[in-house]
Amino acid sequence: MKHVNFLAILITLIFSSNTLFSQELKITVKSLEEPIGHSYIYINGELKESANFEGVAYFPKSWLTIGDTISASFVGFEGAGVVYDEKIKNLSEVTISISNDFILDEIVVKSKIDAKEMYKKLTKSFSTDSYKKLFTMNFDVIQRSDTTETKSKGEASMMFKYTYGKGGVKHSYKCPEFKAVGDTTNIINILAKSYANNIYHTARADAVFRGYNIYNIKPKITYVGVEDDYRVFTYSSTNEYYSGQYTYYFDKDSGIVKKALLHVLINKDGIIVDEYKYEYVFATIDDVLTISKYNGTYRDIENNFERKVNIHTTSVEKTSMNKHGQFIDL
Repeated sequence: MKHVNFLAILITLIFSSNTLFSQELKITVKSLEEPIGHSYIYINGELKESANFEGVAYFPKSWLTIGDTISASFVGFEGAGVVYDEKIKNLSEVTISISNDFILDEIVVKSKIDAKEMYKKLTKSFSTDSYKKLFTMNFDVIQRSDTTETKSKGEASMMFKYTYGKGGVKHSYKCPEFKAVGDTTNIINILAKSYANNIYHTARADAVFRGYNIYNIKPKITYVGVEDDYRVFTYSSTNEYYSGQYTYYFDKDSGIVKKALLHVLINKDGIIVDEYKYEYVFATIDDVLTISKYNGTYRDIENNFERKVNIHTTSVEKTSMNKHGQFIDL
């Protein structure tokens, strides 16, 4: 991931006629003039709000003290911020432009279609079939708490059953082979959740992008431009318990997904209790599009626990369904 330097981060201050009387500060987060929905807003590095669908959040000025830093982020972007000073104190609005090496390509400049239609036009579906596959992977896991640190590494094979369609995305798994050294407590479940769940999340996002209204959610989908040889889309959604940011990179020529970044927060009674950060790279292995490399961090904030997982896929075997739609066992 390339990042622009601070000179390319633009902070735009917007004056309003009633600024002297405003007791609330409107914060809008954009990239290339596009609102970035469900961005995270911080004061002095502490997460305070998730912006709404249109990338807007409102802060009472009573939350702010002269010298505080207000910043914004979205996974895959270079964060940006502004110092709350006397000038901003007398404003009603501020726009924070987060950026990266994205540029708007000719297709977008000339096109009037929205991001969802552009996604369907420029990318290939992650999968339109159902399948059962056996993945072989190398892995290492580090888990830390206040008092302990454990490590595990080894090789595992995982059978992954996956169905995709208008009825939703479903998956299940089992682990027929497993070899590891170190602490292996619950390691199979950790690997399955790390690996299989992220194939599932990508397929689920793809289903929503393509118009399958199967999850009763209304995500914000944005085409943010081109970086190197990729077209980049963001996807975000939020409710009272969950806030998720996803950034996907698609090959410009083939339209196949190549990389994904995720940042998910879980709330309980208005307090963030769990945080997930994932990065994974896709590749075609043995004629199967799958996650080839996975790096993920999970934090249980309440209990000060952290888990880091790295996975590298080495091979994939395909199986098929019979005429009754049942999976043939390996």
